[in-house]
Amino acid sequence: MESIIDFFDINDNSRITQVRWIGQIFHTIKIAKLEDQPTWMMARALLLEQELIKHNYKLICYTPQDVNLKEKTVVGYMIENGQFKKICMPIPRINGEFYFGSKNHEVYHIFLSWALKHGYEIYPDATIRDLAVDKLYTAEVLSKYDKSIVPYTQIYRDDVEQLKFFLQKSDKLFIKPRFGRMGDGIFIIKQDNNQYLISYYYNAKTQSVVFDDLSDCILYIKENAEDKQYILQEAINVIRYDNAIFDLRIVMFSDEKGWHFLSEVRVGAKSSDVSNIHQGGQTFFTEEFLNKIFSKDRSFLILQKIKKTATEIVTFLNKKYHGVINELALDLLIDKDENLYVAELNTKPGLAGNPSEYHSYPQMSDNEKQKIEDLAAKNGKFLALSLMNRYRLRLLDNHHRTFKLKKDDSFELLILDSLYFNENYYKNIKPIMQNADFVLANLENATIVNNPEIASKVLVKHNFSLVSLSSDVNNNQTHQMFENLNILTLTAGIDKATRHFVGELHFNERKTVFVIFTEIPKDFDFQIKQLKEFYPNVFVILYQQWFYDNDELNHKIDDGYLDKAINLIIRYRNSSFLEIKVIGNSWMFSSMGKFKIKKNSEICYSLIISLSIRCINDIDNIILNLYPIISDTTTNSNQPRFLNENEFFHFLEVITSKMQTKGNEKIAIDVKKDKFGLYLEVLLGEAQKAE
Repeated sequence: MESIIDFFDINDNSRITQVRWIGQIFHTIKIAKLEDQPTWMMARALLLEQELIKHNYKLICYTPQDVNLKEKTVVGYMIENGQFKKICMPIPRINGEFYFGSKNHEVYHIFLSWALKHGYEIYPDATIRDLAVDKLYTAEVLSKYDKSIVPYTQIYRDDVEQLKFFLQKSDKLFIKPRFGRMGDGIFIIKQDNNQYLISYYYNAKTQSVVFDDLSDCILYIKENAEDKQYILQEAINVIRYDNAIFDLRIVMFSDEKGWHFLSEVRVGAKSSDVSNIHQGGQTFFTEEFLNKIFSKDRSFLILQKIKKTATEIVTFLNKKYHGVINELALDLLIDKDENLYVAELNTKPGLAGNPSEYHSYPQMSDNEKQKIEDLAAKNGKFLALSLMNRYRLRLLDNHHRTFKLKKDDSFELLILDSLYFNENYYKNIKPIMQNADFVLANLENATIVNNPEIASKVLVKHNFSLVSLSSDVNNNQTHQMFENLNILTLTAGIDKATRHFVGELHFNERKTVFVIFTEIPKDFDFQIKQLKEFYPNVFVILYQQWFYDNDELNHKIDDGYLDKAINLIIRYRNSSFLEIKVIGNSWMFSSMGKFKIKKNSEICYSLIISLSIRCINDIDNIILNLYPIISDTTTNSNQPRFLNENEFFHFLEVITSKMQTKGNEKIAIDVKKDKFGLYLEVLLGEAQKAE
């Protein structure tokens, strides 16, 4: 995983630093001096950089034409001391895209296809781009949310009867390019007595013609439509202001805190039926504009309705498209009954506010900046936050799940040893597995693949959440089976696998995060640093299937690496317990033994480890519970079971002899008993201090 990127100054070819990068893709880059009038690309970049730099990120602006796919590098521009500086660096993993209007689409599509194949993330995501660019598809999808918010839409068929049907609903209709943008190529037909006025909008110009027959209108459209696909859309009886049509451009941004809302009003030229800025429209602040039409109280209620509707729509779409939305614009209409309609979606909205003011933003006084910060600067801020959130989610290249809990709830994470799969294997430990919120185990036996029906029944019934797969079952077929069961998999080297899992626990406003690794990646130290920056209270678990006496982690344990980086290490090797090491508040079990601890006639002890996480007074209380079990995989009838009292105290003697501390600190372990049996309780972190 490329978390940090070395980059080079093109001018002197020297290595400058290592930082976190976000890319911004444009179709062309024109760099001017800031004291002159910067280009629109520079204005967008400056506002993004202004927020990114606050969080130790940097922005590089580049075009697909300047990407070297073989070397995986790009030549682009960074911002340094307020100036644009040309650099060469590896392609960033997270990128915002504002590429449109260029004729060189082949290079663009080659790059997008390559990026998708090689794990580079580009936003807006392709699925949302495909939705927003297709007005017919947009209407169909939004109708599944609520038919009443979508103007009635059909594919245009060059049919007089179809036009008559729409004109029965209203004396006006819209014929739009199915894949158009910026208001170009729109035809509007108005019926007045027995005549039809057809207006054609293209390149900020309007051409109007009157016909006596709808068939002549169809011929006129054919002459100007350039063989494009068109849709037919009913005209909404919208409210006008000073004889001008208006709509609301709502832009929604997502980050880890939820949705951010930004809006402006676009007012068309007088007597125009379109409000696009490209067709001569102007922008206004939403609240001020609504106050001109409605009373102040009514304006407030309408704006709240707009926010609620917009949030519900993007939430619906984000769920449908698996959480890929980082920025989405909705163009809303208000009819004379104050109903809302979605005219279009836009994945690449321009910066809000008056673009003519952006060029002087860096030199503005505080008072001047304040005038546009509600739109332009806030737009840049929200977009930057949404891209940083994508960086955060990608940080571990992981599975990621969120668990929403009540304030006083606890979360039970159960960690098991290697399980040799058969239908009756879990009979005695089933209750503790079903009692847990999340169950992690390593599965060994190929039976799981050979008997998918039994596997499905047993795995779901026993509450498996996340499994680490051994080499004999580590294949795409197995991963697909678990995916169908909604059970996550961890391992390495298979395309559908991943080495990390992140769980977010939301205790109302408090968020606690645990991360599970199955191996130590090369940039592990940096990943831990990044994790603790995003999640200061992160709990890190290393769940290692195999280890060797000379591996990298062994050399770092005595240097405090365990206490500083990892909270809990569980390591397996098919031998008896080697040691239990405690450093500070961190524990290492090495090895638990794959349930094969039968050596020199020792009893086959192993452990079920339970982490109980609870938020008390906004402080994380983490309790480590150790449930000893007996299991012997050398017998065919093996069924792990909890210990009786005599076995438990023998186990306690064994485990105490295997325990090491950094010094000679006393380890606070209590013997407890619950409905499952005897177990050992260890208080970690704040829970320990509270005692």
